[in-house]
Amino acid sequence: MQRTNIRIRGRVQGVGMRVRIKAAADEIGVRGTVENLDDGSVLVVCEAEQTKIENLVQQIRDHAEPAAITDILVEGGSPATGLGGFKIKFGDTNTEMLTAVFIGTEALRRIDKKQDKMLDKQDKMLEAQKEMNATMKSVDGKMDLSLENDTEILKVLRSMRGGDMLRIAG
Repeated sequence: MQRTNIRIRGRVQGVGMRVRIKAAADEIGVRGTVENLDDGSVLVVCEAEQTKIENLVQQIRDHAEPAAITDILVEGGSPATGLGGFKIKFGDTNTEMLTAVFIGTEALRRIDKKQDKMLDKQDKMLEAQKEMNATMKSVDGKMDLSLENDTEILKVLRSMRGGDMLRIAG
């Protein structure tokens, strides 16, 4: 087991990065802390086997959205000191609260945009369905006419079987 520092740079603060890192670390079984630094980066100090740390770094890369990571610097190798669990180090309460409100607002905006796209697709499907219904109504009308013609033909054939037309022709 080793201790590793992971510094993440880019647009990584105010986007829920620390919460996602904690969730990934808990799932993988990595112990340590995550905090926002004054320079705008996020620092993860963690302890685990090398493969678990590599897995955590990969999870950070794969699940960064809506963050925009420009660089991940991994510095490791020092012996573990026995960190327990995985904790988020929070900053000023007012800043944390404003950040949480901002993150929630951004999430709602993304949901709203997706919902708008879904509604547009639904409108297109309803238009296509209206066209199909009109086509089916037209086909039904033609089938009704065809059935009426068939009924008339059957009447003529039945009357012919009765002998009137057949005697004249025969």
